[in-house]
Amino acid sequence: MPSLRRLHLLGSVQIDEASLISSPNNETHHFRDFLARHVHIEELYLDCVNLVGSSEAANPESLAQALPSLKSFSGPDVLCDLIVRSSVAKRLECLSIDECSFKAGISFVPHRPRKVLPLPKLRELVIGTNMYYPVLTILELLLPEAPGLERLGLIPIPPACHAMLLELISHTPGLRNTSIFNSTPAVIDPTDHYKRTAGDVAQYRLYVEIKKVCPELDVSRAWLAGVILDKREAGSRI
Repeated sequence: MPSLRRLHLLGSVQIDEASLISSPNNETHHFRDFLARHVHIEELYLDCVNLVGSSEAANPESLAQALPSLKSFSGPDVLCDLIVRSSVAKRLECLSIDECSFKAGISFVPHRPRKVLPLPKLRELVIGTNMYYPVLTILELLLPEAPGLERLGLIPIPPACHAMLLELISHTPGLRNTSIFNSTPAVIDPTDHYKRTAGDVAQYRLYVEIKKVCPELDVSRAWLAGVILDKREAGSRI
């Protein structure tokens, strides 16, 4: 399969973390060797990485060297954190961050020797966790580096953090789609006169403010990221 461009590993297959992020000089790692032999892979989804160690001291380029054509990645936060600090960052177009070790404070720690690099081509960012604090931490690191972002998938953020969220989104004035308001009918359909809660009102106010800095934002219908739809379709075939 020398021309392989899309590789989705979903389900119960387990890949050890070391086979992706340890130094290539340490020993043979079959999966990374497989990736290195398929230099045309542009889209890689990994839902089956068994993270058993710490990647804090890992060199981001150990993974990046095996993925010279990568443009779209979905996988655990630890690997995503390495990718945005590597040479892959400059060509990355889609990033879907799956929850793995947010609670441990391992991934997306601001003060690391290798900083997050510019993401000039990033158009879609999805953060797959229901914990809003790591969401804000990730946005704080990534959005200033991704001025061309158009699609943002994440959970609703509490009203107390709306000012911070608005400030971060101001870095991405071309934003067109987001899932922030998917569960807020008052935003998706203002003509729906159901009984609004205080949270609904706060969400609508947030939408109004975001619209000022992102005039192309469209919330006329619920939005789901393409990577999520791809995974659902793949899951239905398993």
